Amino acid sequence: MNYHFKLFSYTHLFALTLLLLTSPARSQTQAESLPQLDVTGVRESGQGFLSPNKVLAGDELQNKLSGTLGATLANEVGVAATGYGAGTSRPVLRGLEGARVQILQNGLSVGDVSSISPDHAVASPMQNTHQIEILRGASALLYGSGSSGGLVNVVNDRIVTSMPDEISGAMNTSYETVNQGKTVNIELDAPAGPLALHFDASISNSNNYRIPGFAEQGGPNANWAINPGEPVNIPYSGKLPFSFSNQNSLGLGASYVRTDGYTGISLERMNHSYGISTPDCGFIEQSQNRYDFAHQTNDPFAGFSSVKISAANTNYQHTEFTNNGVASTQWNNTATEARLELAHKEFLGSKGIYWHSNHRRNPERNRFINQ
Repeated sequence: MNYHFKLFSYTHLFALTLLLLTSPARSQTQAESLPQLDVTGVRESGQGFLSPNKVLAGDELQNKLSGTLGATLANEVGVAATGYGAGTSRPVLRGLEGARVQILQNGLSVGDVSSISPDHAVASPMQNTHQIEILRGASALLYGSGSSGGLVNVVNDRIVTSMPDEISGAMNTSYETVNQGKTVNIELDAPAGPLALHFDASISNSNNYRIPGFAEQGGPNANWAINPGEPVNIPYSGKLPFSFSNQNSLGLGASYVRTDGYTGISLERMNHSYGISTPDCGFIEQSQNRYDFAHQTNDPFAGFSSVKISAANTNYQHTEFTNNGVASTQWNNTATEARLELAHKEFLGSKGIYWHSNHRRNPERNRFINQ
């Protein structure tokens, strides 16, 4: 019995040794038959991991530009959008929305109340936008840790940072067939001695969307309050009630441009009236005055490449109306924000930015009892 056991063990030991000796050769043969894959890494310049995850600018931005910020970014990777009609749409980043996604204009808070409710429009006109930055993860830390979903920065370049050689400008027009939407915007930059001047204006008007049939399936429009003072159940086909949007804006800017930086101010006036396409229906009239200040000096002192100071004051108001034109709720918001950035030169192989921000908001909501 012992003899048979030893023979069985030696046989298996010999087979295992033979397998170990032939495995490297067989693996080497298989590896030689596989295609070669070369992976090359490129280190980003500039801010590195703090750079925006996505930047829309130039022709790409113009091709994707829509009437709202959410609709403009809706087709980007990891971005969705809320929607209450043509007038209001806010970006959704990584499934997060509202207060978890901060909206900035030129690096400072947009100053509206769009994060409180999805039917509140973002108070940043899209027509004269030059660049949109989507920041998520580490890149969002440049603007605090409160935006768990990320943030979106809308840049309009009203404060000119380099002196134009001559008067230059641009004009864009567009037309939408589904709602007879008409948009026109114009902007001009001009030198005036040591100053660089900027002007922009836009008008965008659209009617109710055309739709194939009734606004509610199983209707016709059983729960839609379409005509004020009449029964709710009214057959209404062909258009989506209260999906219109009318907006206009005016922007002015002036900058003193130096060889080592610039100092500038700008102002903006925006008016927006848009419908809310829900069974109750209604519309919102929105207005905003915004004032911006920006100053930057390059190589201000040893060890630092730039110092930048920016501030913005926003006076925002919107009134919510029922479908028969009676004011029901009014929102007022006054916001002031100041920001300081110090960018240091390379030290021990790394670069960075020291920043400090102070933000004050005073949102007020008033309900009207007599409707």
